[in-house]
Amino acid sequence: MPPSESDLTGNPLSEDDKPSGISDASPRQRKIIHVDMDAFYASVEQRDNPDLRGKPVAVGGSRERGVVAAANYEARNFGVRSEMPSVTAKRQCPDLIFVKPRFEVYKVVSQQIREIFEEHTPIIEPLSLDEAYLDVTENLQNILLARDVALAIRAKIKDVTGLNASAGISYNKFLAKLASDHRNTFSSDLVEFEPMVAELQPLIDKVWRHCEDKGSRGRTVTLKVKFNDFETITRSRSVPVPVSSRDDLERLSVVLLQNEMPLPKPVHLLGVSLSSLQGDDEYAQLGFPI
Repeated sequence: MPPSESDLTGNPLSEDDKPSGISDASPRQRKIIHVDMDAFYASVEQRDNPDLRGKPVAVGGSRERGVVAAANYEARNFGVRSEMPSVTAKRQCPDLIFVKPRFEVYKVVSQQIREIFEEHTPIIEPLSLDEAYLDVTENLQNILLARDVALAIRAKIKDVTGLNASAGISYNKFLAKLASDHRNTFSSDLVEFEPMVAELQPLIDKVWRHCEDKGSRGRTVTLKVKFNDFETITRSRSVPVPVSSRDDLERLSVVLLQNEMPLPKPVHLLGVSLSSLQGDDEYAQLGFPI
């Protein structure tokens, strides 16, 4: 069974970073890229309004019954997340700036991104305005490595739209989505425990949501920490029975982080994965590097 994932962060993967056993050049192996725009709605708003840059921003309604549609990374440092009630978000981040969504603008940018995809492959499966699967097994520009296709797409998106995209690569859609990088880098390197815990929350949510969707449960939780000098450490803990709830997954992840505190250097990236899965043998690991 080949390894289940590879990933692209804000920097190109070195050969040491690539999982062993996956060869982009394999003629029989499918090459699926999952592309996801980073904090799409909020990033568009910050792009178009420089006064918002560097400030915590949420797209959505600010009234009592409002809901956060998207939050930028500055807001996420306070624990603000999509689908959170606006009153809760404001309580967690008193300086949070609410911006009304402009879906007509997001659709225009989405079409620009779609045109970039079409330069590389006609096999595109959009999931939303800011997310899609691409089959680049035989890509239009005859680029050998799927990694290089993904890097080219990310660079073109940045050049055309001014926005950042993340990408994950694997041999099927499910694992490519798991490998996609939902955080390129933090807005600033982290040194405090609580902001790191806040950054882990959306990753834990995504890992657990996929466990629920696939009916899979795992016994081994792994924490990945990449420092600002790009040194990386991983810490794992296995439990006797599969993790049975999102709260248990969070507890184990946070304990792994807490055991390493204080960390010797500022943190550039974090990641959480759940492995030793039971319920679907195809999926050897669920991971969300950020």
